[in-house]
Amino acid sequence: NNQHKIKLKGLKKHRVKFMTYKTDLLLALNIAKNQAGGK
Repeated sequence: NNQHKIKLKGLKKHRVKFMTYKTDLLLALNIAKNQAGGK
């Protein structure tokens, strides 16, 4: 039972990492778009 909890915790951490990565990617794309439009 304890192992299952640890597994779930790890999954949550991984999910947060993925969401952060996705946000960073979107931000980078927006910055690139803005820079292209500003030139």
